Amino acid sequence: MVVFAQAGYEDHRYDADYPLFFVHRHDQLFDLLGGVEFKISDTLSLRPSVHWSQTQSNVGIFANQRWITQAALRWAL
Repeated sequence: MVVFAQAGYEDHRYDADYPLFFVHRHDQLFDLLGGVEFKISDTLSLRPSVHWSQTQSNVGIFANQRWITQAALRWAL
């Protein structure tokens, strides 16, 4: 069994006013990923994971939060 995690942060500052709102747009992106990999046999493994991301922005239409869950089945020779 393997446990994995990843975290990320991005800061986006735009140099010009956003055309619809006449403000300098500033976004911050937070990102987390985690999961487990199970070895079922010598050639087969299962890897479920959860991914969460959130964007904070001073322009409201760009602010969002997202959850993604997935599972991967891997067969290696």
